[in-house]
Amino acid sequence: MRALDIVTAGGLLIAPCVAFAAGCTLPGHPPAKLVAMLSPDCFDDALQVGADARSAMDYGFPSRLFGLLPEAEAVELVAMAAQEGDRGFFVADRSILDHVGALPGPAADFVTASLAPAETLRMGEASADFLMAVPLWGQPENGPLLTGYCAGHDCQPTETHCPDRIGLADKLAVASGSMTLQQAQALCPPSFEWLRALRQAGLVDTSCTSTMQINRTMADPALLDAACYPPDLSLMDLPAATSADAVRYLRQHLTHSPLAPIPAGSLDYIASQWPELADYLQAMNKQGDKD
Repeated sequence: MRALDIVTAGGLLIAPCVAFAAGCTLPGHPPAKLVAMLSPDCFDDALQVGADARSAMDYGFPSRLFGLLPEAEAVELVAMAAQEGDRGFFVADRSILDHVGALPGPAADFVTASLAPAETLRMGEASADFLMAVPLWGQPENGPLLTGYCAGHDCQPTETHCPDRIGLADKLAVASGSMTLQQAQALCPPSFEWLRALRQAGLVDTSCTSTMQINRTMADPALLDAACYPPDLSLMDLPAATSADAVRYLRQHLTHSPLAPIPAGSLDYIASQWPELADYLQAMNKQGDKD
């Protein structure tokens, strides 16, 4: 499966000079490709000519795939991302919820549990796949939702099976606070299968691609509970960074610390993928230094 890319941006404190649709502006003279990454609507506006399924997939707007590909192909791509526990592919495009009816059951449950768990749990109609997909890493508010649901329903908790399955019993223990995330992560030795199971269960940060996270963690198991994109991350130094991780890192940077300098190793990686984006980011960093 090819890496799936997502990016967004915002918060730069310099007056925009290039205007697109409302909400689709960046300061200075941003490349249209960067503006297109801000949101699905910006994608439509900035890439009025040249938008295709490849770019929709790369930018992480899965809902747009359904207008650019036969439905069966769009469904396959979304389902593959769900199998990898790749929540980062969906977070910038809640419109994918409009297409869950076309997805196979496990993929539909994964997308809905990742983006809108409360609604389904409050309706009292959650499947076992849905319960296992509700993310807990970085979203502690989902813990009471899970325990509250299972207090009133027969959830039939399953046991953990190494190396490839988290049991619902252990996930509920994390949700209730009787087990920490770190304890759950250590139930089985690190392996490709175990890390994928943790991603699917939402017990690690899944904003990054499985390619990056699994290879990084296998190289250094101490990073299992770490955030995907710390501010000082150097994408060039990772054992297996992808273009998806470059744009997701970029989104986080522009959202939370837009005027902070991007580490050279990450900027070099971005330049290897999109030279014009790197030029723009370097110019914005210089402007930030002046301010």
